Amino acid sequence: MKAPQYNSSLRKRFLAFAAALVLLSRMLRYDDAQVYIFGEIHRKVEYQKFSNVLFKYLVEKKGVRVLLMEHGYASGFIENETIQNRMTFSDAFDQFTISQEDYELFRWMSEFNRNRPDNDKISIVGADITDSIEMLCTFCKYLLKDCDFSAADRETQMLLIGIQKCRLQYRFQNSLLPQLIEQMQTRPEQLELVLGDKMIHLERALLGWQQELTCNELNDYQAELQPGGKAMAYREDALYANLQRIYQENPTAKYFGSFGASHVQMTRYVGDGTVYWIDDCFVSRMA
Repeated sequence: MKAPQYNSSLRKRFLAFAAALVLLSRMLRYDDAQVYIFGEIHRKVEYQKFSNVLFKYLVEKKGVRVLLMEHGYASGFIENETIQNRMTFSDAFDQFTISQEDYELFRWMSEFNRNRPDNDKISIVGADITDSIEMLCTFCKYLLKDCDFSAADRETQMLLIGIQKCRLQYRFQNSLLPQLIEQMQTRPEQLELVLGDKMIHLERALLGWQQELTCNELNDYQAELQPGGKAMAYREDALYANLQRIYQENPTAKYFGSFGASHVQMTRYVGDGTVYWIDDCFVSRMA
């Protein structure tokens, strides 16, 4: 009687999981490690569950307090406001929780942070240049929510009121957002009169959006980034620059990030043809 044949897909998942365990055992030997990066296949439940368990362990046992996310600054800002319990979970839930695993992780972080001193709370930072227009609109409205517009000139006031009241994504993307970017480039002092210390958040979110537009142009507006192309190299450069800035602003913190396997050069472990190798990826530069 012949032995049963292993399902090819199941075997590949087992090999990937086994490789992850080997890497994990090596990684956790270093008590003084400051940055932990986990390679995953996006939206695969088994990777999400494993990543969540690993992150919780690193928070509780290794002192990790910053979660690096593979999306843009605006998304990370809104997520962070939520887990700091400054923004109600329901206000942004549908935009950044795509799976049950997302929901459970964000709820856990929110509860972990409750009643803790600020210097012991988990924070989230978006390290990529991949914000959706919906999230950017949510971000702008939230940033302007409690601002006093009266010190700015009338043109600026009308623009910001338009953003606050905008209900049409098309109008925000094609009219209000371009005006806001132009205002940031030509008359930033008017925006600073309104935003004060929050100005830096708008600057970074708009820069990320402009970088995303450049990346899309370099990619000839295709849905997926082309392996080895100029757009992929541009995005990787932006990721690395953002991570450098994040570290320089908080050089004593411990970080965890879960990024696509190609950024972490996991091709040798996930060899099913769905993961490609990124030359000069940001992780290789960090090492």
